[in-house]
Amino acid sequence: IGVMQRDGHYRVQTMGLDEYVAGVVAGEASAGASAAALEALAVTVRTYAAANLGRHARDGFDVCDLTHCQVLRTPTAATRRATSSTTGTMLVRDGRPADVFYTASCGGHTARPSDVWKGAIDAPFLPSAPDRACATPPTWNSEIASRDLRRALQAGGFAGDSIRSVTVASRSASGRVAWLRVDGLSPPEISGENLRTLVGRTLGWQYVRSTLFDVSRTAAGFRFTGRGAGHGVGLCVTGAAARAE
Repeated sequence: IGVMQRDGHYRVQTMGLDEYVAGVVAGEASAGASAAALEALAVTVRTYAAANLGRHARDGFDVCDLTHCQVLRTPTAATRRATSSTTGTMLVRDGRPADVFYTASCGGHTARPSDVWKGAIDAPFLPSAPDRACATPPTWNSEIASRDLRRALQAGGFAGDSIRSVTVASRSASGRVAWLRVDGLSPPEISGENLRTLVGRTLGWQYVRSTLFDVSRTAAGFRFTGRGAGHGVGLCVTGAAARAE
């Protein structure tokens, strides 16, 4: 495991798979989730880890402790129980760990991998489909000043001195923003997921929590109003918690 330090460098730490799973479930689960929800997440976390061994091979470890891989925290008694009760259990396809994903809240409709990652394979077990268990997620809204949004996009290679307007150009089948038109910058278009990532890395992940959003102009910048959290692919952690209840 690569554990990020305050100086921006990774410290390599070796741990057993179940110890890792218990820590990730602690980092990724919904607050107060019941045993069944934690067990479902434990199976998914274990499968993801097994399918992504060596993802950071160039850095000298398998996976990191950040959202790039899976968030790792100190295990709790509940996450240890969920891990031990599912030990050795993972999702398999064609004799190997399946390529699975999970998201904090799908906002009522899951997304296909290709909606989020260009060129990704859309496995039949990762559809774009309604999720009634997450049909009423909390909504969110935020305002980003024009200068801050420009700074976030410039960090991703966009050029220009001002942003005149931001409009939704197209949406995916799940209703998520596929592409946005950004007048004033070059190139003039950006994918919804790329905008979410650039804003998250530069300004904080609380501003654009998912790509299920609308955007409008304000006096100082742009207001984003949406629902859900995360990329929307795979297991919905919020929906799993509702089903467990």
